[in-house]
Amino acid sequence: MTVHLLLLLAALAAPAAAHDFWIRPDSFAPAPDSPLAVRCFVGEQGVAGEPVARNDARLLRFELLGRGGRAAARPVVGQDGAEPAGAVRVPDDGAAWVVFENTPARLELEAAKFEAYLREEGLEAILARRAARGESDRPSREVYARCAKALLRPGGVVRESDAAVVLAPVGLRLELLPEADPETLAFGADGAELRVRLLFEGAPLAGALVKATLLAPHGPTGEPAAPAVALPFSAPAATGLHARTDAHGRVALRLARGGEWLVTCVHMLAAEGEAATDHDYESLWASLAFAAM
Repeated sequence: MTVHLLLLLAALAAPAAAHDFWIRPDSFAPAPDSPLAVRCFVGEQGVAGEPVARNDARLLRFELLGRGGRAAARPVVGQDGAEPAGAVRVPDDGAAWVVFENTPARLELEAAKFEAYLREEGLEAILARRAARGESDRPSREVYARCAKALLRPGGVVRESDAAVVLAPVGLRLELLPEADPETLAFGADGAELRVRLLFEGAPLAGALVKATLLAPHGPTGEPAAPAVALPFSAPAATGLHARTDAHGRVALRLARGGEWLVTCVHMLAAEGEAATDHDYESLWASLAFAAM
């Protein structure tokens, strides 16, 4: 059995809800004005993942945003059920985001798995709520949605005008926003600090657990080309790879070295009113993928 298969089986053995979702283009520095395949993955914090086929029935947004903003957005086109999930031509006019957002899907987990998932994602407030209501032994009824984006740099060229795109929100309901262009990070012996702001419905979100990890290398088919190189959170070189946002929604993560990185966060809300008759909780899963060399 290959190392990759062992990693993938280990990831799939975890609760389904604990799987991150991210955008992985065939290149973060694509050739300008050439077709670029865009893949979506689920897996364990970028370590072992499997491609996700396109599902048009749930798509809200799958587009390329550059200097022109939403008015000039290009759709990431593709065939329903296909993998890669889509393709797009990236114009040669500076940095651009691939943005993905979908409608909620339903998920039910037995109590022990749901409680483990809440602890893993730092959702202690929900754990406490369940305990206070005597629901810790009750299975979950949840709806969840993805809010993902990936930063592209056509031709690998960094322009002064890129900041206007890189530092601006793209309008995801839950969004991880870099506060400096990742391509400007200067890696030293102790790595480099990435500062990120977390927004929920456009406002800073405090107290949320944000994680970062290196993405595993991948081959032309989207499958990992070598064993994962992600750094465990407990390793000395990985200090700062998970932290909670402050009162202004800001968090600092110390990246150990350059590479292709994934930043993730989960936010969960208790259902209210009519929605509570259908589900108990709603979760939003945000991800930010980029290359920093």
